[in-house]
Amino acid sequence: MSLRSRLLWLVAVALLPVVLFVLFGLAALARQQQDQAHRALQERARAMASAVDLELEGSVAALEVLALARSLDAGDLRRFHADARAAAGARATWDGILLADLEGKWLLSTRLPYGAPMPGRGAVVERESFAALLAGGRPVIGNIAKGPGGRFLFPVRVAVARGGEPRYVLTALVDPAAMRGILARQKVPPQSLSIIFDGRLSIVARTLDHEGSAGMPLSDSLRALIGEAGEGAGLARTREDNEVYAAFARDAPGAWGVVLGIDKAALSGPVWRSIALAGTGILLSLLAGGLVAGWLARRIAARLNQANADLRASNEQLEAFSYSVSHDLRAPLRAADANASIVLEAHGAALPPEARERLRKVSASAQYMSRLIDALLAFSQLARRPVSRQRVEVAALVEECLRVLRGERAVQVVLGELPACEADPQLLRQVFHHLIDNAFKYSAGAAAPRVEIGWRHEGGEGAYYVQDNGVGFDMQFAGKLFGLFERLHSPSEHDGTGLGLATVQRIVQRHGGRVWAQGEPGKGATFFFTLGA
Repeated sequence: MSLRSRLLWLVAVALLPVVLFVLFGLAALARQQQDQAHRALQERARAMASAVDLELEGSVAALEVLALARSLDAGDLRRFHADARAAAGARATWDGILLADLEGKWLLSTRLPYGAPMPGRGAVVERESFAALLAGGRPVIGNIAKGPGGRFLFPVRVAVARGGEPRYVLTALVDPAAMRGILARQKVPPQSLSIIFDGRLSIVARTLDHEGSAGMPLSDSLRALIGEAGEGAGLARTREDNEVYAAFARDAPGAWGVVLGIDKAALSGPVWRSIALAGTGILLSLLAGGLVAGWLARRIAARLNQANADLRASNEQLEAFSYSVSHDLRAPLRAADANASIVLEAHGAALPPEARERLRKVSASAQYMSRLIDALLAFSQLARRPVSRQRVEVAALVEECLRVLRGERAVQVVLGELPACEADPQLLRQVFHHLIDNAFKYSAGAAAPRVEIGWRHEGGEGAYYVQDNGVGFDMQFAGKLFGLFERLHSPSEHDGTGLGLATVQRIVQRHGGRVWAQGEPGKGATFFFTLGA
């Protein structure tokens, strides 16, 4: 064997571990980038679904206020017609307001002069939602359907009740352009497809070919992907037969929701191009010799750095998008809260008690949603906050949390051993704050509320714990405790944003530790956490 061959073999053998390591790293990087893109798409779908819900709730709230008009108390439909026309004119996306009796017969329409004959024999548009309103009594968002003029609209319906008995059904016919505006404000990538769909999985708004698609059903593969699920993701085909990776989100089966799709090739193409280019460079380095091998190592390092830079840029863009969405959500929330407060202050004495209560609920709901947005932004910022470890006197920190949280609560607090540790004091304070606040909240209904805070060996390692004798939980749901917006109790029973335990888990994981819980219904719960080395 010639010296040249020996040198080539020597270079090949020397580079083989490097080649294998690089190939493994590139494959792992590809999976990581794809997983990151999939998660970002799902989170964006959730944010857009929240924006859709907020828009629909705004229409419901406006219609509920109109349903309290005094003209309906006296049965003065001519005066109510004028009130309804003014309300419809105030919302650019409302095509008109209809009033019908409980049999479905139109009594008036703001699109026509009072007393004018009703077109189409006064038939109800999208009767399914009309029947659902009469059956349940709660406001209903109907599905998209052709209105009296042949245009696609969707109904928002509320019952007009007096003395606890329904008298009329009030309907606003809304132009799908209202939903199209939500898609336009999200600044989605140009190669992506965004769709808002109704409860029958029909298209309400679409970024591509909106006019030709409104009212049409989603593609068969998208309908199969969504099924009865609340959210999810996977490969599907669009109405144009393009294969996309799609993520969807909605509150519940049968509810309105959002689908975001990105072309499969656009999602995975850059990753595979990077791998192919790196593989070619490795092959050339093996053929060229030792000097080329060294050059290749530097080139791979540069590419990995570039890939990490691209990933950081992607995360920054996602953060900017989250901030933009939260900002877009705050504006209508502030408007709803301010308008409700103004009406209460200026005209509260003239309004019926039911109207005042509804306005207070509008204001309270807007304030709660604003707090939820703030909590979500704070949660997303945890990933960027550096962990500054230092010695923390845990006993003093817990005492400080108790002074802030205990207040006038009649609860017995037992403090066990709380040894000092190495941790970020501000982040550790958040952990104890959330756990102690939960313990106080969920034990408040106990005959003798008791909360114990301490440290002990658990599972072969030292762990801090917070224990209460409150409502507890079923261990089969323990896996859901630390998820975003996962709640085992309804907000009417115990308030909160659904982000506290998710924040605890993220902080503990950033310290290299773990968090877990034990509980039993009616017998309380214990939360443990470690902080790593």
